[in-house]
Amino acid sequence: MVVKVDDRPADELTFEAVRERLEFTSQLQKTGDLVENFEPPLVAGVDLGTSNIQVIVLDSAAQPVLAGFCWDESVRDGIVLDYNGARQKVMQFKNEFEQKLGEGVSLDYAAVGYPPGTEAWVESNVVKDCQFEIIAETDEPTAAAAALEIEKGIIVDIGGGTTGISVMKKGEIVHSADEPTGGHHLTLTIAGNRGLTYDQAEKFKLNESFSAYRGIVQPVVEKMASIVQTEITAYPEVEEVYLVGGTVIPEGMEDIFADVLNRTVIKPPNPILITPLGIACSGLNNLNTT
Repeated sequence: MVVKVDDRPADELTFEAVRERLEFTSQLQKTGDLVENFEPPLVAGVDLGTSNIQVIVLDSAAQPVLAGFCWDESVRDGIVLDYNGARQKVMQFKNEFEQKLGEGVSLDYAAVGYPPGTEAWVESNVVKDCQFEIIAETDEPTAAAAALEIEKGIIVDIGGGTTGISVMKKGEIVHSADEPTGGHHLTLTIAGNRGLTYDQAEKFKLNESFSAYRGIVQPVVEKMASIVQTEITAYPEVEEVYLVGGTVIPEGMEDIFADVLNRTVIKPPNPILITPLGIACSGLNNLNTT
């Protein structure tokens, strides 16, 4: 079963505050604007993804202040392949943000995310080299849970190259896994089916509606869902699955997962922003407790 955010009963968890924050962050990312009435200190959440880099800045009241996005291929399947390229992109965001913040305001603190089952030392070193103090290292599904403000559920974070899966109960991760499958594999499938180069297929995927290529990629998406099913079979009591990440943006992706998983599947608004926002939230929580 797929549950639309607006269909949830009033006495259950609502996404109204989460929705507003995500929509506001999306607007900042699109316009490049700065929120002027912010409360320092500021924390940057840095998400080095397979196909993009995102940086979201929160103030001490957890208000989004700045947000940046750029396409990038410095990371592949959770591994940083181009250290200098990633560092330059993050440094560029830091310089641009500090210029907007104005004299006397610096962006000193950062949190980084990493795929579950791995370590964050490479991501942290990239961000440290950009003159940040690292105050949190958070696996990506845990970060997503923080952004969604949930304590029980299954987080499935599908990025360009990997799928992170975490089962959460009472605010604690009881099981996690990271699988090498994501949007990259959908692009390869489209390229092979239509006789396109990888770049042409990626452009097709981004610019066309999901209905235009659903028939091509559905077996791959079903395989992704079956991998998730294998990881969560031991937790039938955790009924709700939250889909996040850029790969799940197309309308209809959640329907395929619901059919395979036979659980309640929820796709929050702006799913591509959830993990970087959660990374920033994790950093802010650490800063406030030190």
